[in-house]
This record gives sequence, C-alpha cells and structure tokens, in this order.
Amino acid sequence: MFDLKGNDYSKKDIEKWYRQEEDYHNKFKGGRGKEYWIIYEIFNKKYAFDKFVNFNPEIKVLSFGCAEGNDLEKNYKQYKFKLYGIEASDELIRAFQKKFPEAEIKKSSIYGNIDYNDNFF
Repeated sequence: MFDLKGNDYSKKDIEKWYRQEEDYHNKFKGGRGKEYWIIYEIFNKKYAFDKFVNFNPEIKVLSFGCAEGNDLEKNYKQYKFKLYGIEASDELIRAFQKKFPEAEIKKSSIYGNIDYNDNFF
C-alpha cells in the first residue's frame, strides 16, 4: 500500500495513491459493516451537528471520502442540512446518491481540486 506523506511526491505518486484508494473503496461495494461507521456517526453528532448544524438549518456539510454516507444518515434525517460529498469510488458514489438523492456528490479529482467556489462552505 502506498501512502502519501510530506510534500515531495510526484504526479505519478499521486496517481498511484488515487488509484489504490479508488480500488480499495470499490471492493466494499456499499458494505463495510456498522462497526466501521458508527464511531463517525457519534463523533459527528457530538462535535459537529449538535453544536453547529442544530443552530443553522441552512448550513452546508461537505463530507470528504463520504463512501455510502452511513455515518451521516441518522444526523441527516434529524437536521436536514444541505449535504455535499466528495468520493473517489464510482460504486460508492452510486450508493451515496441512492441514499441521499437530494445531495450533491462529486468524484474526487486525482489532483486534489475541489470543484466549488471559495467560501462556498
């Protein structure tokens, strides 16, 4: 497994890492088990949704590497925030879109660009 650390990697290194990440996510095909995402769900509720989203219903939430969105599902139903996702895997993008049809999700760029204007979030 190749891991990006520091700031001295080449374009080829980034492309290799991106493909490995995409392959890793594709192998799950929408199912990693509840124990994987329940920790994120609890963390999100305690440190993000209860403190910020609860007081601003117009807030936009961006999930990087959102996978199928299991960790967001319960909080999304409670708070109804505007949801955006960034994901490398086409398979997980489809699973996310099925779960959150009104959300906006984009395939992550191999170069790390995020296709939103500055201060959008």
